[in-house]
Amino acid sequence: MSTPSFEYILPVIRGIQAGREYYVSMCPVRFLPKLFPFESEDLPPSMRAKRALNKARIPEIADYFVKNPTNYTCGAIAASIDADITFEAVGNAG
Repeated sequence: MSTPSFEYILPVIRGIQAGREYYVSMCPVRFLPKLFPFESEDLPPSMRAKRALNKARIPEIADYFVKNPTNYTCGAIAASIDADITFEAVGNAG
């Protein structure tokens, strides 16, 4: 295994669901293009599991943010990462 030339360290919560580990993290939206390149010509379409943007909904979504500047809620972005990761528990692991 080669050592990566860079790494991201994110605070996460580890959980168990159906006997499998899963992780939940929050990060600023501006980091998403760095963490998950959305358009990769090297990745075949069969490996991309994303929905196409419904451009007709953009005005409605923008209006929602404008009308609710202090109490909007964004839906979660789910990602499946196929990489070696390391989880280091902080505090009480139990």
